[in-house]
Amino acid sequence: MNNATLQTLTPVHIGNGRTLQKHIDYIYFSNLHNAPVALLDLEKVFGILGNANLNAWIRAIENREDLMPLIRKQKTNIRPDDVAHRLIQVKDKPDSHSELYEHLTDALGRPYIPGSSIKGSMRTALFTNLLKKNKHLLGKNYELRIKNIEPKLFSTPEQFTGEEAHKNKLTSNQDIFRFLYAGDCFFEKSSTVLVRVETFSLKGGYWEKRHQLTQWTECIPAGKTAQCRLLFSEKTLHSPFKHKQVREQIKQAVGKYSDTIHQNKLLYIVNQHTLNLLQRELKFINDQNIQDFDKYTEKLEELIEKTNQCGSNECVLRLGKHSGFVFMTGGWQEELMDKDRYVELKRKVRDKTPENLVLPKTRRFTPEGYPVGFVKIQIHKP
Repeated sequence: MNNATLQTLTPVHIGNGRTLQKHIDYIYFSNLHNAPVALLDLEKVFGILGNANLNAWIRAIENREDLMPLIRKQKTNIRPDDVAHRLIQVKDKPDSHSELYEHLTDALGRPYIPGSSIKGSMRTALFTNLLKKNKHLLGKNYELRIKNIEPKLFSTPEQFTGEEAHKNKLTSNQDIFRFLYAGDCFFEKSSTVLVRVETFSLKGGYWEKRHQLTQWTECIPAGKTAQCRLLFSEKTLHSPFKHKQVREQIKQAVGKYSDTIHQNKLLYIVNQHTLNLLQRELKFINDQNIQDFDKYTEKLEELIEKTNQCGSNECVLRLGKHSGFVFMTGGWQEELMDKDRYVELKRKVRDKTPENLVLPKTRRFTPEGYPVGFVKIQIHKP
């Protein structure tokens, strides 16, 4: 039974691993009033073209040519449904970009946010909270491991933990997050839209829009809601025994820091984590004093207000694609690492990085200024 409501505060994208190519995987019907994108159903396309045009179709794919002239020769009044297995509405035009990032859907075509994404975002928030209170969790030799770690491993905070973190049950088989169940959140079919996620990078002391890095992304838009399950096994974590030795044995079996996996406590930690990162981002952007960031600043201020308004049974978190380095890892590195090790980290992420260059040096948001990936979760009282 669902006990929680998830609301998207900004567009959200959870990828299915597919990057679709124009004229091969999809056709953009820009000539129509509602200008949808048709994700191609190959059987439907073949049914129109037939064997006689198979070689021409293959040549068009190899040369990345527009399929519409070839299709219209066989069927003049072509409609999106004639060639599509799924249609997506367009919010922002794609400009000249030919790639499309597809959102995750189930077998019924419903877009959804996996429970694992929710749980992972909460884990990052709790992990960061514990690190700030217990710096020793980084381990004695974390500086040495940074030198050998691959840049691709920097996407999750667990990659920075040492042996002590494993001993303290954060990432071992006694993972305390086994006491939290997060279900998938399913949204209405055909509720996604295509938005343009634009990129601004700091280069030579100036921020510039990187047109070649703009991404056309299928998202669940802001303001959509879905029901889901978010269950805390709190009774399991409470020891009914008064004998100290028995309580200690249960604590060892359950896992250290299990007291944090309580509904109101964890929601508060997650919400404060999000709030701190939003305030940190807003301060940084305000210091840049760039006109291109005006709409982005407004959206950050709105998100801060909504996060501040959360009650004891609510929290705001960020998940999915375009979350950025700070939200993906928890943003603790600059604060907890000593200066030399932090510089090493930056140079592992990006070669030849000057010591004073900010990390990250890239910001992504929609033409309306929305940063991607923010949701609000509210747990209902039984």
